[in-house]
Amino acid sequence: MIDIEDIIINKHKGIESNTLEKLGKINILCGKNNSGKSSILQAIYTHKTGDENIIDIILKRPTRAQINDAVDL
Repeated sequence: MIDIEDIIINKHKGIESNTLEKLGKINILCGKNNSGKSSILQAIYTHKTGDENIIDIILKRPTRAQINDAVDL
């Protein structure tokens, strides 16, 4: 599983430009009807399948401790 730190969406459906920052392992999207929650999920899916280049995903970098733990395996 890949940890995602930030998501940047540009010109997808009703989203002109939006950045979701400092994401955790579990994130909740909430808002009124027709506010773009499903559009964010669809943009992530579209990026994952490679259909369009409308989203940039910034991956979390491993910490020094995580690297050391991996080396010790």
